[in-house]
Amino acid sequence: VPRKRMSSDETESPSAPDPELVGTPRGTPPLPSADSVPSPAFDTTATSHLPRRDSKLRLLKHGWSFGTPGRSFYQKLEDQYGRDFLRILASIHFGVKGVMYHYLKTVQLPYFRELKLDGVQYQTNMTISWTPWAMKGLFGALTDILPIGGYHGKWYMFISNIFGVIGLLGLATMSHDSAKRHVWAVGAFFFFSQIQCALQDMLTDGKYTE
Repeated sequence: VPRKRMSSDETESPSAPDPELVGTPRGTPPLPSADSVPSPAFDTTATSHLPRRDSKLRLLKHGWSFGTPGRSFYQKLEDQYGRDFLRILASIHFGVKGVMYHYLKTVQLPYFRELKLDGVQYQTNMTISWTPWAMKGLFGALTDILPIGGYHGKWYMFISNIFGVIGLLGLATMSHDSAKRHVWAVGAFFFFSQIQCALQDMLTDGKYTE
């Protein structure tokens, strides 16, 4: 049968191939687009096997978005890190580094003024009393190299508490006349008190950084 000849107006131009179907075998359905693919659900059990060191990461992932409604923030921290760890952090950062540190910082200037120290004596005692904060690197190396009873922090904290008690008791019981005559003793008592603050602050910093 002779084929009908199409005019130039009726001539159809070949359509461009679909780029999504190029290279796809005949009869194969096209791949779904990225927008049509549903996002997978978050698997809350994927990190259940992680060790305790990754508890901070698990808290950040699950604590606020997937936690049980009504649980307090403290309960989440207690579940992840333990009650004893939170207690020691609270006692040191609120008690030692908070109340005690700011008390020593606030009381020094009026106390030395009451003793009527000259500028040289005042600067000398201030330098002596704040020296433990410059020794934190030495304290850190000492606790790492020489553990006491197998503990790197426990007994050093206990020893620092003894220094702190000696320093505060000395400042509380030392008479005004004795403080004027023995200014070096005043600086030593402040030094002992700051040992407790600096050493315990350094040890807890290292622990919660882990």
